Amino acid sequence: MTLKRFRVAASVLIIFNVIGTVVTWTEHLVKPGTSHAHAIFAGTEFTGPLLFIGLWIVFVLLTLAQGKPRIIGVALMAVFAAVFTSGEISELFKRNVGISTGKWHFVLGACVVGIPIALATLICGIGYLVTSRKGPRVERALEHNAQPG
Repeated sequence: MTLKRFRVAASVLIIFNVIGTVVTWTEHLVKPGTSHAHAIFAGTEFTGPLLFIGLWIVFVLLTLAQGKPRIIGVALMAVFAAVFTSGEISELFKRNVGISTGKWHFVLGACVVGIPIALATLICGIGYLVTSRKGPRVERALEHNAQPG
């Protein structure tokens, strides 16, 4: 697994969460009476907390560095992707939080979209960590073989 694939998957997960938070605020896809500040610390019905999203951006930026910071960034982002996946799956088993049926179906659909994005991030992160432990030579060979031509 290449680092580039991991960065793409993690970036898509970040974008999904940012757009999801904005949609949640504008379309009122949260339990009635929930403040916007709730999204900062606890997330929305189908997105992570904004504080986590900020950390995710830092983790992806760490992957641009060499050595230990890169490994730390990938490892932490993979852990957060696993946590996000479990949160999305648990959301599928919740009852409607008090919003209209159409809005609730949208929330469930967004969870179904978020799960594979988070899983792709997790799998690419684990794949990169495994290949990076084998040494830089193996990683370079994998990246060379993945390039067309």
